[in-house]
Amino acid sequence: MLADLLLVHDLHRFALAAIISLIGCQLGLQLLPQRGAVGARRAVAQVVLAGLVLGGTTWFAFLQSLAGYFPYLKTHLPVGLAVPAALLAAAGGVAAAAITAFGANTARNTLLAGSILSSSLSCTLFMAMSGLSEPLPLAYDLLAVLLAMTGGALLFGLGLRRVKLAPMRRHLLLPGLVVALAVPLLDIATLATILPFPEWEAARA
Repeated sequence: MLADLLLVHDLHRFALAAIISLIGCQLGLQLLPQRGAVGARRAVAQVVLAGLVLGGTTWFAFLQSLAGYFPYLKTHLPVGLAVPAALLAAAGGVAAAAITAFGANTARNTLLAGSILSSSLSCTLFMAMSGLSEPLPLAYDLLAVLLAMTGGALLFGLGLRRVKLAPMRRHLLLPGLVVALAVPLLDIATLATILPFPEWEAARA
C-alpha cells in the first residue's frame, strides 16, 4: 500500500513550487548589483541579500516539490534537520550570487556558480530525505543523481551566464526564467532518483 501511495503525485504542489521559483529567482537576480553602479560595501550587501533570496527560494520550492512528489508521506521536517538543510541552501545561493556578481565573465565561472547552486540544492534534498526515511537508509540511483545534478548545473549556468551579459535589469527576465525553471525540474528529477520503497528494505538488509 505504501509503495503504491509513493507513486502518486500532486501536480498542484509542483505548480506552486514553480510559481515560488519564478517569483523568488526573478527577485534574487534583480537584487544583484550592476557592475560599477554601486560602492563596494553596498554591492557586497546586495549580493548577500540576493543570494539569501535565491537560497530561500530553492528551499521553499523544494518543500513544495517534496510535498507534491510524496503527497501521502508525512513530510514535516524536525527543526534539527530543517535548519542545517536551509542553511546549506542559503550558502549555495550566496556563493552562486557572489561568483555571478564578482567573478569574471567566463564560462568556467558561470558553470561553477551553476554547479554550486545545483549541488547545494541536491544535497539539501538528500539531507531532508535521509532524515525522513529513518530508520531505513535512503536508497537511490547514484548515476541518475549525478545526471540530474549535471543537468541542473548546466541549466543554472546557462541562466547565470545570461545574467552576466544582461546590459540592463529588464534583460534579466529571460535568464531569471531559465534559473527558475531549473529549480523545480532539478527537485523532481532528484526525487525521481530515489528507489522504490521495497528496495529501502533491501538496502537495510
